[in-house]
Amino acid sequence: MFNATINTLFIIRGIKVLINFFEAYMSEIYFVYGLSFFLMGFAISLQVRRNSSFTMARSLWILAVFGFLHGISEWFYFYVPYRAALSGPNVTYIFQLLELNFIGISFAFLLFFGIRLVDDVLVHRDLRKFLYLAIFLTALWFVYFTVYRILILQENTAYWVTLGDIYSRHFFGLPGGLLSAYAVYRQRDQVKLFGGRPGVILSLNILAVSFVIYALVAGAVVPPAPVFLAGVINTENFFLLTGIPSPVIRMVSCIIITVSMLRVLTLFQEEKSALIRKVVGENAVLMERERIKKDLHDGIIQSLYAVGLHLKEVEYLHQNKAYQEADKKINSIIEEYDHVISDLRMYIQDLKRVELAGLDLRQLIEEVASIFSSSNLHMTVSEGLKSRHLSPETKVQLFHILRELLTNAVKYSGAGRIELQAYCRRRYLTVILLDDGRGFELKELKEKQDRREKLGLLHVRARVEAVKGSFQLISDKGRGTQAIITIPLEEDCTDDQGNDRGRSRSGSPGAQRPSE
Repeated sequence: MFNATINTLFIIRGIKVLINFFEAYMSEIYFVYGLSFFLMGFAISLQVRRNSSFTMARSLWILAVFGFLHGISEWFYFYVPYRAALSGPNVTYIFQLLELNFIGISFAFLLFFGIRLVDDVLVHRDLRKFLYLAIFLTALWFVYFTVYRILILQENTAYWVTLGDIYSRHFFGLPGGLLSAYAVYRQRDQVKLFGGRPGVILSLNILAVSFVIYALVAGAVVPPAPVFLAGVINTENFFLLTGIPSPVIRMVSCIIITVSMLRVLTLFQEEKSALIRKVVGENAVLMERERIKKDLHDGIIQSLYAVGLHLKEVEYLHQNKAYQEADKKINSIIEEYDHVISDLRMYIQDLKRVELAGLDLRQLIEEVASIFSSSNLHMTVSEGLKSRHLSPETKVQLFHILRELLTNAVKYSGAGRIELQAYCRRRYLTVILLDDGRGFELKELKEKQDRREKLGLLHVRARVEAVKGSFQLISDKGRGTQAIITIPLEEDCTDDQGNDRGRSRSGSPGAQRPSE
């Protein structure tokens, strides 16, 4: 019995100490309380995603406004007495009026958020009329308490500020918090549908419970007054019953709401990341399609064109009754056709790039030249560089560039002689292709390209730019064509004596521009 009495005395003493602490630091509690709401509004405003697929995203800006306004309204609690001690009654009157309106309008925004979110969740029911009703009640509350009772009649300001506060909590804050809790809880179905993690669903549950607690403590527990239930359920009785001021419970629930909301908002980041991955994937597919289109145009199609040239040669041999030579040529065509089929398979399997990556420059040029070896063309091929000077990607691009340029020279220019020069100087590879064909007007070429014709040279330029090189085309009707390609290398290709590598040539010793 004695021990029980001692324990009871210790508990009573502890409660008194706690009550004295809260009474002494009530202003600081309201400051932290207001700060927690303000930070909630700020945190939510940074994460607002109106274009998100989550329904809650479209209403978050309303909750952010509630956080900002309510945070400021709570700061008035300790600021108004401070200003009253320094200023006259007129200044105090203005601050009391502002405090009332910030409190009332902030709770109205909480109600707007709850109605709007419930309307988004219950898609088959039109609840928008309740939002209009809430807006009307807010306007009615403002006109009655602020305009009529305080500004026009100028009655007891403190009384009507308290009464306006109570009405806003009962009619706006309480239903707004409960509706928000229900709507947030219903968001779980959509989060599960989008594959939300269990931690996010748990945060939604905590958020819903926190809204319920806040709705009861902030909406039902009101300042004491002889109206409605304010004489029984009020802040004073709550403090005496629990030993904890209601603002402390509100502050804790607000902090939990903020933390839980930030946890839920990670869904938007995941959604954004998924969208970025989708866009990057789609761009990768488009780029790969463009690469395949270029490879087919500059590779397979040109090889088929070369086969067509050889078939015309067979036709010419048959017309001149050179049947034995025609038979040999047919066998050569069959081999080339098999080579085209093999190339096509390698393109499909992306093995062509691996094959070209293992060649040095001379081997690569010879690979290109072998395609046109049976035509009546005279080619001068320069000495190749070492493989380490060219990256695998550069070799692949250069292969298609040269094949496209050589095909154009054969197909369109009617050239009887083509010269191909390749040399290295410092950290640059220069490739020059000259022909003595009929040439063309660059202006006419540009016009055709604008009409999406003659796209081969556009592909050449794109491939050169892909390896950070430069492409220059010089031509005129009746004066042949000169293409100059300059590509940066991964390392210096000049030897210790400062001499340039890759200047020796195979084939014809002269590599001057054909006479004009």
